[in-house]
Amino acid sequence: MLDVQQFNKLVRQATREREAYDDEQAAVHLREALDCWHGNTTALIDLDADWLRRQADVLAQRRLDALGMLAEIHLNAGRPDESVALLRDAALLHPGRETLAVTLVQALTAAGESVQAAQIAARAARALIDLGQEPGPALREAQTAALTHRTNNPPPRNGGGRFQLPADTRVFTGRTTELSGLLGLLPPPHDPGPAHPEMMSPVSAPSHASPGLIAIDGMAGIGKSALAVHLAHRLAERYPDGHLFADLHGYTRGYPPRAPADVLDGFLRALGVMPEYVPDDLDQCAALFRSRLRGTRTLILLDNARSESQVRPLLPSTPECLVLITSRKRLKGLDDAHSLSLELMPTADAVALFRAVAGPGQIPAGDPALDEIINLCAHLPLALRIAAALLHHRPAWRLDHLAGLLRGQRDRLAALSDGERDLSAVFDLSYDALADGSQQLYHRLGVHPGPDVDGYAAAAMLADNLAAASRGLEELVDHNLLSEPVPGRYRFHDLIRAHAQERAVRLGCASPTPDPSPLPSSSTPQPPTLRSLDLVRTRLFDYYLSTAQAADRHLARRTTRYSIPIAYPPREQPALETRGQAAEWMRTELPNLAACVEEALVHGKSEHVIALSAALHGYLYIEGPWSYALSLHARAAEAAESIGDAYGQATALHSLGRVRRQVGDYVAGEQAQRRSLALYRQIGHAQGEANALDGLGRIFLLTAGYSSAVQAFDQALALLEQVGDLLGQAGALNGLGRVRRLLGDPAGAVEAHRRAFDLCRTADDPISQATALNDLGRAYEQIGDLIAADSAQQQALKHYLDTGHQLGQANVLRDQGRILRRAGKSSEAARAQERALELYALLGHRLGQADTLKELGLLRQQAGDTRAATTAYRRALTLFREMRDRRGEAETLNRHASALIVTTASSAAVASGDARATSAEMTQQARSLYVQALDLARAIDAPVEEADAREGIGETYASEEGGSAAAVESLNEALAIRRRLGLPSDHLVSRIEQLAQG
Repeated sequence: MLDVQQFNKLVRQATREREAYDDEQAAVHLREALDCWHGNTTALIDLDADWLRRQADVLAQRRLDALGMLAEIHLNAGRPDESVALLRDAALLHPGRETLAVTLVQALTAAGESVQAAQIAARAARALIDLGQEPGPALREAQTAALTHRTNNPPPRNGGGRFQLPADTRVFTGRTTELSGLLGLLPPPHDPGPAHPEMMSPVSAPSHASPGLIAIDGMAGIGKSALAVHLAHRLAERYPDGHLFADLHGYTRGYPPRAPADVLDGFLRALGVMPEYVPDDLDQCAALFRSRLRGTRTLILLDNARSESQVRPLLPSTPECLVLITSRKRLKGLDDAHSLSLELMPTADAVALFRAVAGPGQIPAGDPALDEIINLCAHLPLALRIAAALLHHRPAWRLDHLAGLLRGQRDRLAALSDGERDLSAVFDLSYDALADGSQQLYHRLGVHPGPDVDGYAAAAMLADNLAAASRGLEELVDHNLLSEPVPGRYRFHDLIRAHAQERAVRLGCASPTPDPSPLPSSSTPQPPTLRSLDLVRTRLFDYYLSTAQAADRHLARRTTRYSIPIAYPPREQPALETRGQAAEWMRTELPNLAACVEEALVHGKSEHVIALSAALHGYLYIEGPWSYALSLHARAAEAAESIGDAYGQATALHSLGRVRRQVGDYVAGEQAQRRSLALYRQIGHAQGEANALDGLGRIFLLTAGYSSAVQAFDQALALLEQVGDLLGQAGALNGLGRVRRLLGDPAGAVEAHRRAFDLCRTADDPISQATALNDLGRAYEQIGDLIAADSAQQQALKHYLDTGHQLGQANVLRDQGRILRRAGKSSEAARAQERALELYALLGHRLGQADTLKELGLLRQQAGDTRAATTAYRRALTLFREMRDRRGEAETLNRHASALIVTTASSAAVASGDARATSAEMTQQARSLYVQALDLARAIDAPVEEADAREGIGETYASEEGGSAAAVESLNEALAIRRRLGLPSDHLVSRIEQLAQG
């Protein structure tokens, strides 16, 4: 007896779990599926009705599929004995099932039964030849491994961020010539050589290096992506450091080709670069990408490319990596690429593919209608798969019936028809075969502007529940009208999307006036109308906006909310209960959210654009990409201005100003914040006014406008206290503390940062607490209380480690290194600074690198290695000047000059005239650097740096004959500044007395 429905359900579930890398759960469901078979499974062959025998054969083949899948799981998990027990009898009873033989041979080899494995491989090869089939490369590789006593370990089934390959299709068929040619271009994996050479057939191995770049081109639907993905999986274990994938949308209807910078942004994040440190400049971004791949063996698959210029920035510079590219256009400008132009499938391969998708027993041998169907499908793999799927799901259909239906429909997707072969006929027929509810979902998905969809978005478009939408999506997948590249995410092929869009347009998708009445539920099928499809679009916008706002409540720490009435609240939404879940939803749905913004702009839905801009700001401000954030907020501000929405415009301008500051465009950032401030004041919005003032204060702080910064932070703090915004108050207080510390008031800074920390603790925000503690530690250090400074930094580091905040960790390590140096622990200080420098370099944080190099220069200087110190100072100085950081430049000039003074003192101890001449030159050079630092310090009102520069100038005069008077004058000026600031100055008093005495 057999529970067919339960068996099929469990196998489908296990297949999805395997594609999601959940082999453990897949094994459970496969065992349950096989347990559905009771009694003698060979009894099915005794059925006396032709139809029953065909159905029984289909079930028997599916049972073998399940056995093979479970055996693969056991083998991958290191349990080859269990694989052997499953397959020993099945492989012998079914010699035509090559995959079973391959798995059995691999399992026997892994279990130490190499001789038996080689014998079974040879027997399987002979059986295939007797059946008129050529043994495939997998069987030959398994036989080679058995003969050489070598276990072929499967590639890791890893779902990590840098292992991004889409799932390989289980019915990949044909393309053996193309695969052999491409594999022949690559060096084989490390092979110790056969243990028994006399038993092996001669195999020619290429002697040249890997080509590094393979470009596959051909017409739409030809199977470029399927071939590239299959090849990538074949090669995966040769590239253990990562498998990167990107759809470049080169020929995706309704989407512009993806910008290389956008793709690089995603790749760099997958490689561990924090989003805020992905460069905005394309050349810098590409250089960082090449740098991260240097020395690795990484495979990169770039699907659906439009042009050479789109691809070039995405290419690594190391020959150990491999890049696979697919495109409808032959990319002739890629001189180093090996190009393969895919042709239509040969008849034999097309037949094999059609049979594989249709399923065992569906295609009678010798039926002439099969050749006609192959021709009507134009030997195009995509068309063949859809037509075969129709047959698979319609057991009562015969080939001549399918051919007749295909013959009669030749009027759609005319651009993809050559007059004889018409792909649209296949799509139309597949659509017509759907149930009414699935037809409705199909054309409504044609209205969806984004690249993929999940069950929640589909449910919103249907005005139905998640379960109903999921059933409809699965039916579309079963009919090969949708793909499911990752579990729960559904995607149209671009040709099928075009067909769905055509259906929607033909049935009416544009309405000048939305229908205020609710849509009918999908449980009551109704053809879409002009009004209903516009309403579908509104429902979709409302779903994405409502869910984005729910996510934003976890992500936005100090932003102004902007809400509009949600006309059609979704029945169900994903559970976003934590910050991590909210960020992951935003990360996944950002392409769809961006597409909805574009669609809303086209259809004049300005309020949705403004509200989406506000809801996305908290995420984009943290994770980027900032280039998109700038565009989104600018367009939202324009949309708000066009409809006279002052609050919406102010909110968008505030968001725009914050991102402008992040990218270093302080002038434009200040302009945006001033406009935002004026609008908030005009409408009397205190929270918004405070946020704009805080944004201005941060820009003034970065541009050395300290008095303006204090004024802005003070005003913001007063307003934030009125509205009760705790984190906003903490942010303003931290800003004030930083200004006070830079102006030489560390006691005032300590007070501000303590207040900020108390507020952050009340708000229970660990990252804000860490920021306040880090700032507090710097203020204590400036006072000279190194014990309190170290304690604050240790607490900050714990918070940063708990939240995985790498930049915060680097900041604390740098500050701890400085404290250790001042405590006389030079070796420990150097280790902390070197670790901080590694983190900053990993993140691409130039300011952190410059600050750390400055500290390392001082440590080298104190260790007597003036050459290394000078090198570090010069590197830091270059970075500060590139960033136009005048305070950092002044500090580094002082340090660099100090290193020269140390060298001068050493040279002065040498008696020769040449040494004394060199010493005098270095003294002049040091004084020049000090003077530059003094000019900068006075220009930006930096008294600490001014005091250091004047002290250094005094010491250069003191080293010269007759320079004591000038030295005392300069040192007295430094002493006055340090006393005014309350900084330690006893060393200056002693030095002045020493020089005065003569």
